[in-house]
Amino acid sequence: MRPLPRSRVPRSRFPLRRRPAPTYFFGYSPLRAVRVSGHSMSPTLHWGDWVLFRRYRAPGDLTVQSNDEFERALRNLSSELTQKVVLIARLGPSGQRDLMQIKRVMKVELVSENEIGIWVEGDNAAASSDSRHWGHVMPEEIIGIYFRRYHLG
Repeated sequence: MRPLPRSRVPRSRFPLRRRPAPTYFFGYSPLRAVRVSGHSMSPTLHWGDWVLFRRYRAPGDLTVQSNDEFERALRNLSSELTQKVVLIARLGPSGQRDLMQIKRVMKVELVSENEIGIWVEGDNAAASSDSRHWGHVMPEEIIGIYFRRYHLG
């Protein structure tokens, strides 16, 4: 059997389109399921619980705004995140953002001129490594906000 000449090859009505690159960790889904390991968030979350987080994108560059806009953005971010359980992506030993941690936002504050820091803590202080050990978290490191806990099986 001979191949069809190039001009007679059937063409799709819908040409292939390139999809945009998926966002880090969540891909195309607005939700991400994460399994809890460790005791840093007990009694709120227990080892083996499954938790859904909805994607969170930090606000854009806050350093180039006027003082009034910056203060407004700081208040909005504080009211949006304070006392929420969040998913944090931190740099792991390999230098990749592969260390995921679940913590509670305690406060959002100004750490230096025009730089926002987020103070996070685990609910179980004795078993938690958090901002008391590594300092403030940058808004870009928060990649999800707690949505719901569920059990499999």
